[in-house]
Amino acid sequence: SLSPELQQQLRDLCRDSGHEEQAAAIEAFMGEVLRAGPPAPFSMRMVDGEPLRIGDFDVPSGWLVAYGFAGTLGGDAQEYPRPETFDVQRFRSKDAAKQWAFGGGPRMCPGRFLATAEMRTLMQKVLGPGGFRWRLEDGQDLSQQYTPGYFPVGGLRIKLLKE
Repeated sequence: SLSPELQQQLRDLCRDSGHEEQAAAIEAFMGEVLRAGPPAPFSMRMVDGEPLRIGDFDVPSGWLVAYGFAGTLGGDAQEYPRPETFDVQRFRSKDAAKQWAFGGGPRMCPGRFLATAEMRTLMQKVLGPGGFRWRLEDGQDLSQQYTPGYFPVGGLRIKLLKE
């Protein structure tokens, strides 16, 4: 882990995950993970009907428009102050910016509820009682490359240690 302190905080939360406050903290952590590294870093929509005006550009009907989440919507400093910082408190506020990781509107990802339930369950099993500790293997390049998702150059190598 790049932050053993955060890993321990999450471990403590997962140990007591039946409480409302702990559940809210886990949800906020998952929101920040999805903001910082969305599973699908962009989406596309067809302009249907009337042309669409984006800034000074008219997009004709029938064109595909691609818009990015990673580094654009999720990296907007007006919506997410200090977007380069991983901030687990970012989604704790009632005024938190929208989460774009699963898209938006009527075509929002229908699997988002299953995906977040799987994230929550995996996190609670790995970090909860009887779970694992992990550490990053030394000498890794953790800079991100786009492939079409953002992943560490050369992958991510960790050592799992049974609790």
